[in-house]
Amino acid sequence: MICCLTGRESPLRDVEALIARACREGGQLHVIYDAGIDLAHYGEVDQLALAGSMAEFVDYVRRQGREEVEEALAPLYAAARRHALPLESHVVYGRDAVEKLLRRWRRHGPLTVLGAD
Repeated sequence: MICCLTGRESPLRDVEALIARACREGGQLHVIYDAGIDLAHYGEVDQLALAGSMAEFVDYVRRQGREEVEEALAPLYAAARRHALPLESHVVYGRDAVEKLLRRWRRHGPLTVLGAD
């Protein structure tokens, strides 16, 4: 499995080189995007907020997160399409979540990790 790490704090630097290496190694490229802190949690646990307000805040945070990821990964998706490279993205929140996902994938076989420094 080929995995690329990126996120809000560590954007991708050379998309074409990443795609070229993934193409050479074959298979599907999995991208882990670390979105940092999951702000939706605050909307889910605010005991002073009305239920409707909490749901609106969570929806807003999730929508903002999707837009951030789509914008950040747009060049990577475009390059993958040009090279017919299958690409799947996984959004996680925080380094612990990144490590947990990598550990799970490593149990299923060899894992090449590329991307952010």
